[in-house]
Amino acid sequence: MREDFTRLQGPSENDIERERALMGVYPRHADVVIIGGGAIGSSIAYWLKEKTSKEGIRVVVIEKDMTYSKCTTLLSAGGLHQQFSLPENVQLSLYGAEFLRTLKKRFGPGADIQYCPQGHLILADEEGAQRIIDNNFIERELGVINQILTKNQLQQKFPWMNVTDVELASFGLEKHGWFDPWALLSVVRYGAAHLGAQYVEGEVVDFLFRDSEEYIGEGMDDNPYKAVNEVVVKMPDGEHKTMEFAFCVIAAGIQSSELAQLAKIGTGSGMLSVRLPIEKRFALIPSCV
Repeated sequence: MREDFTRLQGPSENDIERERALMGVYPRHADVVIIGGGAIGSSIAYWLKEKTSKEGIRVVVIEKDMTYSKCTTLLSAGGLHQQFSLPENVQLSLYGAEFLRTLKKRFGPGADIQYCPQGHLILADEEGAQRIIDNNFIERELGVINQILTKNQLQQKFPWMNVTDVELASFGLEKHGWFDPWALLSVVRYGAAHLGAQYVEGEVVDFLFRDSEEYIGEGMDDNPYKAVNEVVVKMPDGEHKTMEFAFCVIAAGIQSSELAQLAKIGTGSGMLSVRLPIEKRFALIPSCV
């Protein structure tokens, strides 16, 4: 495993060229194809390989931009907190906190993501105060250590804050903080590649299908089911190549919905009638130029 992870704002030209050289021969088939090499796609690749060994299933990650200049991961705030209304989200974040805590044990002492342990503060006006209370009950049931602050307590703790329209607040006391998203992505990507996942630079522009009589599902008509089994990849030089797969995971950020439609998800009947509900989200990224 690499021992020389460093904090970067993004990959250098040398990093990109080195990664391209390490990608190897274009694979014509894979057990699992993952579209998108950001935090989610690379994490899926890492865990698939970690659970199946280096000689296990063949995992290929297709990423269209190795600079990650517009990747959702790099544009995120890199925050870690457990203030959610859904128990599943709380549990996922708790697992993520444990993963970050043991990061160097898993990837080596050089795996530094610049983690800063600080509590997240969630504010609510009078209308949203009850939601803070309800969420806090769920969070505490799952082992989260948060503190409910009234307006007066908030003013005492943060005297510089304008709390005029604040009724209640939730302040994280443990397993909260933030980190460098690029550093974490670098660690997980190299971890996945070290275990045998292969990264391919290219853009998935279409899917190919084959007739299959092996699938029976609710709402399906008598026509042969067209199973998706290949991706069409546009390479950096403009050439189009195909790759056959057994399973495909779409983890392409805001492009996931468009890719799902190409795979006929949300455009058919029965189980194919449900679209992938991806919505654009916005983050303010200050420019120091």
